[in-house]
Amino acid sequence: MEELKYPLTFTQCPNCGSKHCIVEIETNNEIEKGNLTPGMKIPILMTESHLIDKRQPIKEARKFTALVGYYDICADCGTLYCRQIDKVEGTATPKPRIQPKIIPPHGFGNIPFMGRG
Repeated sequence: MEELKYPLTFTQCPNCGSKHCIVEIETNNEIEKGNLTPGMKIPILMTESHLIDKRQPIKEARKFTALVGYYDICADCGTLYCRQIDKVEGTATPKPRIQPKIIPPHGFGNIPFMGRG
């Protein structure tokens, strides 16, 4: 079994090799202006992959592994690519049973009768 060491980081564009990313540059500019906390990283896109069989009903809370991908856009060629992937733990919980909403026919309950008068 192959083991990966997380977080996985990708430091350059796979298309052109540039190390400059649009959101990272703008985030750093905002940090320098004092508008964001130093060291903050903001992706243009964040995705999650939940490693759980969603076909099996969830009867009680259970843990599962999730992969979170953070993406940015190359400032030199415009390629969208993954900058980092983290492996995290999530919790799946049973969905609460939803009671069906019963709507009485017109003229019953608190719904005014809208028929011909």
